[in-house]
Amino acid sequence: MAARILKGERPGQMAVNNYHQGEPVLNLKQACKLGIKVPADFQREAEQHGTVFK
Repeated sequence: MAARILKGERPGQMAVNNYHQGEPVLNLKQACKLGIKVPADFQREAEQHGTVFK
């Protein structure tokens, strides 16, 4: 989607894409800087099946 936006397509005209594959990636340092509270279940999932940056 980012590539399409950079080519000039308007985000409001694009359909929302849902992905059910992949692994969770969590950057706790950035989440903290942005004041984002990360749900415990997502953090557990990232620790078990993905990547966590602290």
